[in-house]
Amino acid sequence: MTQQVIVKASEGQHAFGELLERVNADEHLIVEQDGALVAVIMSYHEYKQLSQLRAELNEPTSVYLPPPRTTLEDTFGAVTPLNRPEDFAALRETAIDEVVDRAMKKMKGG
Repeated sequence: MTQQVIVKASEGQHAFGELLERVNADEHLIVEQDGALVAVIMSYHEYKQLSQLRAELNEPTSVYLPPPRTTLEDTFGAVTPLNRPEDFAALRETAIDEVVDRAMKKMKGG
């Protein structure tokens, strides 16, 4: 597992080669300057992996988005209904008659 270590910027000025060896030994060096964390030193291999992941996250992906909500009239235009609302009463009566007929046939065994 990669160890994270905070080092002073001045240490980098005096012992940069040693810091590179530590990075190769699987350390992430967090550089502190004047009390603020300002940089990270990591291996080139890890940097490439991180860059690849970042690029993948920033790539546009093809995501299915549902179409915007529209009405039937927007999609197909205004349509005159085949049956007027008052015709639904007759349709209801027809449906009831069909259910009764099926029930009667079932009771008679046929």
